[in-house]
Amino acid sequence: MSERGTIAIPIAIIGAGSTGLAAAIALAKRGFDVRVFERAERLDALGAGITLWSNALCVLRELGVAERLIARADPLVRGETRRVDGSVLAAFEFVGLAREFGAPCIAVHRGVLQEELLRACSAPIEFGAELVNVREGSGGVELEFGGGRRERAALVIGADGVRSRVRAVLGGEEPVYSGYVAYRAVQAFSRELVPSGLAFETWGAAKRFGALRLDAENVYWFAALDAPRDSSDTRRRETLLAHFGGWHAPIRELIESTPEQNVLRHDVIELARPAELARGRVALAGDAAHAMTPNLGQGACVGLEDALVVARAIERRGATAEALASYARARRARVERVARDSRRAGRWGQIENPALRWMRDAALASVARPLLARMVRKTLADGIASLTALD
Repeated sequence: MSERGTIAIPIAIIGAGSTGLAAAIALAKRGFDVRVFERAERLDALGAGITLWSNALCVLRELGVAERLIARADPLVRGETRRVDGSVLAAFEFVGLAREFGAPCIAVHRGVLQEELLRACSAPIEFGAELVNVREGSGGVELEFGGGRRERAALVIGADGVRSRVRAVLGGEEPVYSGYVAYRAVQAFSRELVPSGLAFETWGAAKRFGALRLDAENVYWFAALDAPRDSSDTRRRETLLAHFGGWHAPIRELIESTPEQNVLRHDVIELARPAELARGRVALAGDAAHAMTPNLGQGACVGLEDALVVARAIERRGATAEALASYARARRARVERVARDSRRAGRWGQIENPALRWMRDAALASVARPLLARMVRKTLADGIASLTALD
């Protein structure tokens, strides 16, 4: 115990989402004493599907959980961007990515990823720990939790999500609304209508719908729709059928087969620019640092990259402010670029003006097809290279 009655721990991680758990696993594997603090009373298997690209699988392989996830998923083979009538605007093959980067691309339920990370995490996790304040002092950081309890740590990694308390204490910006909402669901569905290995996304006027198979039984589907922020929608399937019911099969069938209570609706929010990734002995990672729109499917993947890089920085420089500064320098350009590209992809997909949509579709159907494949490859290659980019 310290003189102030606080418990001293080397590294505190705030948040037990995928980034926080991955950081805890990576640090524990390197011999560091780590403790995770999670504000929720328990971790429920909430959410829908999540895409884990090759860059994420490379991280998860080092953490020892990739093979279990791959065994539970249907690896992606082909991705398609479609018109409302079902004709293909652009396509690329995932198989070449898997060969090039040594890891496949898969989609799993968020609860499955959480389950496998929890299984691999040897660090203690304290639930119901509501962070109130963070104060850096001489030689460490004091954490204040609800009820007045205080603890000290050599370092703090804030991985507490888009509405991060750690970021707020450091003076970071609040997330902003993207202009569109996301509907998501996971539903048991026929292989004939959504075959294994196929992911598609269909673009209309300021709205999109996509689907991909998670496993032999379940399909993850999602929709994006321009709407006012925080508007209530108690009849979600009715809304979706009004917008997408006349689109190509199996979109209507997917919506109609999903119970109303299983359809999730969220405002799509993001940080207008990534937060300061490290200040002294406190760092941010994952959505707490760079919450981005879901248009590239890279949000969780980049958070997993953060987790491994911060662990490698601490392994190299010890539990010091210098380690976190090295982590911030290594990650800044990467997270800014992916967040920017994801925002642009969303604007591209949400175009409403008919003339602009025609030009977009014409470009995708011709010159943009190879450009799309190159962009995907560059995003993954840069992510994998960034894992070893510490100074």
